[in-house]
Amino acid sequence: MPSKKKAKCKAKAKKKAAAAAAEKAEKQEELLDSLQSRCAKQEDALLEEAIKLAAAEKREKNAKIELSKRLSKSKLELSKSLKELKNKTKRLKDELIDAQNQLCLIDMVKNARERCDDSSSVECKHGYAHLPDDHICVQFVNTFIREYNFSIERNGGKFDESYKEALDNTIDANDFLWRGIRDSTRIEWVISFFISEGTKWLLEGNMEAARVAAANARYFMELFSGNGMNWVKICQFHHSQCDSHTVVKFFRRRIPCSCLDGIYEEVKHIPKLGICYNHQCKLHWELSLERSSFLDCTRCRRTCYCSRECQKADWPNHRDNCDRAVARAKEGRTEC
Repeated sequence: MPSKKKAKCKAKAKKKAAAAAAEKAEKQEELLDSLQSRCAKQEDALLEEAIKLAAAEKREKNAKIELSKRLSKSKLELSKSLKELKNKTKRLKDELIDAQNQLCLIDMVKNARERCDDSSSVECKHGYAHLPDDHICVQFVNTFIREYNFSIERNGGKFDESYKEALDNTIDANDFLWRGIRDSTRIEWVISFFISEGTKWLLEGNMEAARVAAANARYFMELFSGNGMNWVKICQFHHSQCDSHTVVKFFRRRIPCSCLDGIYEEVKHIPKLGICYNHQCKLHWELSLERSSFLDCTRCRRTCYCSRECQKADWPNHRDNCDRAVARAKEGRTEC
């Protein structure tokens, strides 16, 4: 009897222990599930935080890159602006110096012309204003004359090709001279230089040198006239038959003094010879007909012909230059 009770008590105790163990295991399982859930939530939260942090770092990196680009662009623009400002400052300084030189040249030309009012002066420069050797006008003239002398020898006396070649070589030698010479006052000085030189040659009795100086002066007058090159007007001075009346009158009309009045009185009775502007005419290549017998172009007054037929034949070649000359005359601009 006592042994049966004891066995029942043991069985009951085992059952209770098993139930307690089962309940404990269930609680532990629930706790484990809760911990796993919390860990999963924490992992999700950490992952989300990591994603946000990575996105923030990426935005910050992109912002730094964008800022760096903007800084580089700003530096480049600032550098460019500074360079442009320096160039503009230099250009303004050059323009100021150029304007001062031009005003000085204008005063010198004016003074030279005033001195020419006294025709008895042995120092008369015939309207030419003396400039220092390092002046841009003097450098240009000296370079051009040197190149022209070389070219005329190489080209066998072909003056038109020599003039073009000399000007190209002068520009190639120093483009600054060409850019600096192209204003009205300096062009006037270049022309006045050759006019003065030719006048001096006439006064010394050297007609050949005077013709060359006249051709050079006429070349620059035509070059900057804007009406196209009138090579015939240049050609006549290079012609061996060019009459002294034409040469003397060319210089006398362009000097502010009366230094050539005496010589002009001696040659004005000599008939002036002309060249027909029609290249196909034999009179285009020789001076054998008096200028008074030629027919002028009634539109531009810049060309002349020995006959109506020659004028009609040359019209296709002359048309463009004629139109330009007429247009400039309407604008009130005349030939040099």
